[in-house]
Amino acid sequence: MNTPLRNFSADTPDDLARLRAFVAARGATALSVLERHLARPRYRPALTRIAERAGQIAGYALIGHERLRLGAATLEVGRIAALALTPAEHEPNEFTALLGDCLGVLVEEGLPLATLHGPAGDFGPFGFAEYRFNSVAKCWNLDREGHDSLRPVVEADLDDLAALYATSYGQLPLTEIRAAPDWRHWLAGDQAAWGLEDARGRLVAYAAISEQSTATLDIPEAAAADAGAARSLCTALLGRSQKQGCAQIRLRLSPWHVVTQAALQLWSQLSLTASKPDNRTPLAGVVDLPLLLEALVPEFDRRLAQSRYAGWSGNLRMEIETERITLAFAEGRATVIDGSRPADLRLRQITLPALAQLCLGYRVAADLRATSGLACDDSALGLLDALFPAAFATE
Repeated sequence: MNTPLRNFSADTPDDLARLRAFVAARGATALSVLERHLARPRYRPALTRIAERAGQIAGYALIGHERLRLGAATLEVGRIAALALTPAEHEPNEFTALLGDCLGVLVEEGLPLATLHGPAGDFGPFGFAEYRFNSVAKCWNLDREGHDSLRPVVEADLDDLAALYATSYGQLPLTEIRAAPDWRHWLAGDQAAWGLEDARGRLVAYAAISEQSTATLDIPEAAAADAGAARSLCTALLGRSQKQGCAQIRLRLSPWHVVTQAALQLWSQLSLTASKPDNRTPLAGVVDLPLLLEALVPEFDRRLAQSRYAGWSGNLRMEIETERITLAFAEGRATVIDGSRPADLRLRQITLPALAQLCLGYRVAADLRATSGLACDDSALGLLDALFPAAFATE
């Protein structure tokens, strides 16, 4: 008889010592990921999951508590950063059990949205779907003259980093919210942070440079005080790429980012594509729909006020397989109620993956109706476009 998997929190020092020993056997990189996870802001033991079989550790999962901003809304998110199991014969359901354990923890911890990177085919049956587009500005003409004036970013720069980040990312859809502990954690990460000063010694731009590639200067994050600082940052990155002998610069930034705009003016080519369903696809899933909609209420109010439905009153009911939830509007103000009330408009046959994409702006209602079996009246599409516009969040 097969021994069932037991999943539990790493509540004690002995639990962590056993987990460290298990992870260390998987290599230095895995152990580094674990240590960084344990140092995350908002960490608590429930977010470290241990899977045990017959008294021996057989796997683990690491969950990070992050905050995302979507317009006026703040979303509490559980990011599943690692999900690992040792191979076991005749135990095909252990992956399901460990992932289900993670989703249950997110509900208990009040984190209504789950995100991860993984194969869409593996996680789709559990309610996950793509939610970000891939935006890359590849910078050519590297024979232009560049000047590497970047310096390392240090902890004394944290306030400047936060201000620059707010300037460059504040108007972009679905961006991370970082407090001071988040910035310290970010600065201690596995990517080098470099800053650019103006003539008076003030930090006016920064860039994170990934160390994973030697042929490409890979920039996963950057910020600048204004268009002039963004242009100077691009010139400095060009000089850095020339110094390191890189064949190209790759900016993994939104098309609407101030640094992307500067790069386009100088020497780059921009591509915006849907994520490929490979091993690193960014996926999101709804684990607590009422709580997610509650978090989105401030953004629903803001969007409605800016649309032709300003001041609208009525009920919009969402009907998924396991429950019904209603958004009740009174003169343009939204409230989340149970789905037993009469509804003026209904979303029927909608799945949780589709709802994740709808709420996060990856797809709009008309597209879901045409491709995913969503049922709604034509009269509802205008309101849904106002409430759930395409946001084109990028990674």
